[in-house]
Amino acid sequence: MTSSELIDAMTRIGMTNADLAKITGKSIRSIEFYRQGRYPVPQLIALIVVAMLSGEISIDWVVAFTA
Repeated sequence: MTSSELIDAMTRIGMTNADLAKITGKSIRSIEFYRQGRYPVPQLIALIVVAMLSGEISIDWVVAFTA
């Protein structure tokens, strides 16, 4: 997943940097770096975002799972 694909997917889901940071255990700064293209998007983050985008998992499930 490229940084622009990550931005697009997060926008379509309505997910903020803080949301993705909380779900993945990454810092908000790391999420910003992925979105800027400074670091490649980790496969796990791409998997979570794509699964949410496709409706395979919901934000409620992810939040409950990571709580």
